[in-house]
Amino acid sequence: MKMKVKNFLAMMMAACVMTGMTACSSDDDDVEPDLTQAVVGSYTGYGNYGSAYFTDMYYTGLTVSVARHEQEKAVVDVTFEGGSLGTYTFEQATVAQNGSTYVVTGEGTALLASHSGNAQSYEATLKAVITSTDDFEIVLATPTVMGGSTLTILPGEAPAASGVAGSYSGYGLYGSAYFSNMLYLDKTVKVEAVEGSNTKVNVTMEDAALGTYTFENADVIVDAGTYTITGNGKAVMNNHSGGTSEYDATLSATVSSRSYEFILGTPTVMGGSTLTVKSGDVPYAYGVATTANGTSVANAAYFQDYVVEGETATLTVVADSEDAAVADIVYVSTTWGTFTFDNAAVSYDPETSTYTVTGAGTVEMAGMGGEVSTYECTVEGSVAGRTSTWNFVVPAVMGGTTVTFVPASTGR
Repeated sequence: MKMKVKNFLAMMMAACVMTGMTACSSDDDDVEPDLTQAVVGSYTGYGNYGSAYFTDMYYTGLTVSVARHEQEKAVVDVTFEGGSLGTYTFEQATVAQNGSTYVVTGEGTALLASHSGNAQSYEATLKAVITSTDDFEIVLATPTVMGGSTLTILPGEAPAASGVAGSYSGYGLYGSAYFSNMLYLDKTVKVEAVEGSNTKVNVTMEDAALGTYTFENADVIVDAGTYTITGNGKAVMNNHSGGTSEYDATLSATVSSRSYEFILGTPTVMGGSTLTVKSGDVPYAYGVATTANGTSVANAAYFQDYVVEGETATLTVVADSEDAAVADIVYVSTTWGTFTFDNAAVSYDPETSTYTVTGAGTVEMAGMGGEVSTYECTVEGSVAGRTSTWNFVVPAVMGGTTVTFVPASTGR
């Protein structure tokens, strides 16, 4: 009897042990894994910003922060503070595991600067695919901003080289220690990405008159949608003997979706020369800017082709640095006085390659007795290459007088 009781107690103990182990195993299977541990942290990289109106605006040094939400195991709070890009906030975003990657999704708000300068809040969505802090893609979208905008943040270097590659056509301003701002139209700079590099480009500019500029492996960086290119290379130019000469050259350029400027320098040419190729309104006034000496021929109701022996005349045309379409003109004749025109209009006809200048001003003119009087006058100028014609009309003098400037030399 004692043996039976003893055996029964042993069996009961064994059953209890087995039941306990089974219960423990069941509890372990029901424990929810803490997915937040795999995604909590900071993710730093570059951003690619686009909308319905533009694409591929790159920004560098962007950071997204992911923090666990309270004690939740699959819920996180995500924030992004991007300066000019705004502040994005996603509270209680959900985390799901997909093999070795984790997907974070959520809805929140984006606080973006408006045109008035005040911040405005927009609805935003989040989708992040994360493997590690070195392998991720975080997409922040604002459906109602600019027809739908998206900021994608990725690890590594921004592909600046491929982003800036292309052809850039604009006008050129050429200057040196001896002259400034000679205008050249329709100049093109080509930028090609160096294969296998995000930060190196080859830049060329070929022109029959200005020479060929070549810059290999120039450096390019991008931030806030603006590319900066710097480098050293060579310029091959025509020389006075009819051949060509090679010179050291420098490159500095800025390129954005709105404008671009390429500055090509040759420090040893003409005391240091610079060719600037730019986008934007062509400053046609630079095409007529000059300082020229000569004489004049006058016509009026009472005489024709009047020329004064020994007369000297000087024409000065200065481009307005702030307005591409106007010039200031001063014409000084020892016979007819001083003509002054502010903001004369300058236009260009590409079919004839001719600039036209028109304006109204005043002339300080001496009378027969030596007294000086002021009269209203107009100017009409035509410039084609190095050939120019300038007529100054004074309606109130001698039934209408036209003074035509005859240039003998030019400083251009």
